[in-house]
Amino acid sequence: MKNKTVLITGTSKGIGKELAIHFLNAGHTVLGVARSQSQIQEENYIHIIEDLSMPSDFSGVLNEIGRCEQIDIVINNAGTLINKPFSELSFEDWQLTFQVNVISPAMLLKCLYNNSFLKEGSHVVNVSSMGGFQGSDKFSGLSAYSSSKGAISILSESLSVEFKEKGISVNALCLGGVETNMYRNAFSSAKEGIPASKMARFIFDFALNYGKVVNGKILPIALGSPT
Repeated sequence: MKNKTVLITGTSKGIGKELAIHFLNAGHTVLGVARSQSQIQEENYIHIIEDLSMPSDFSGVLNEIGRCEQIDIVINNAGTLINKPFSELSFEDWQLTFQVNVISPAMLLKCLYNNSFLKEGSHVVNVSSMGGFQGSDKFSGLSAYSSSKGAISILSESLSVEFKEKGISVNALCLGGVETNMYRNAFSSAKEGIPASKMARFIFDFALNYGKVVNGKILPIALGSPT
């Protein structure tokens, strides 16, 4: 299999970091986007410092990937979660949640698409959540987070139609409980989740191998309810 160029957001920790390691170990080139400095030191790893909570034209991203002919895989993994009762959520809470979980991924994809980095054969994987999957269990305190994850899922369906003529696939994976800081912030007393490395391995395989046969799908990936 030829070397792929993979862009992953949120690579400083958790699933994003594990994803970067999986792709690097398989010999692919990884562009990792995160707010903080990366601890990954690999020849094929390009670290891009970008704060996805801030409105951006993504010029820093373009500067780093300007030499790439194509981004073969994009994994929008970065996210934020505010755990508060609905009655206590501020305008700023809603704004931040949707900025990081919906608007920034959308603007990043627009940037890549308009600058011709997404081409035939490219596969976009948006990391959503079971909290944003219709009919799944919902939990108090997560209304902003779940709403934003529902939005990124529907955005994935919409972009799969817009990008289809150019042979670009877009899918969303709705993850259940994964052992990350975000999961523990949402469910401090929950049962143990799937290890981040194990979930990253699944996403790695899906992103690498299923873009040609799956498009416009919102796929639940979970063992069951976290409580």
